[in-house]
Amino acid sequence: LIQLCTGHIPLAEYLHRFKCMDTSRCKRCWEQLHVTTREMVHHYLFECPEYAEERHIMSRALGRKARDFGYLVSVEEGIRATLKYVGATK
Repeated sequence: LIQLCTGHIPLAEYLHRFKCMDTSRCKRCWEQLHVTTREMVHHYLFECPEYAEERHIMSRALGRKARDFGYLVSVEEGIRATLKYVGATK
């Protein structure tokens, strides 16, 4: 949860900054759609088509609140849903 809040999480944007990856591009979006999108926390949680099913499950549980980053990382119900999402997308 702390990693999501700080952006210090092993997503391409962060890893590229430390030269651990050649690009900050989302590998899944590039391979599936040939779209150059930076893999950042917002993309991972709210946009990446690779995790659409997991995102849908979170949306069914939380409704509109599933699109509110502040809610997802600060309210118990949101935190539980976020941790479930992260666990399902490993």
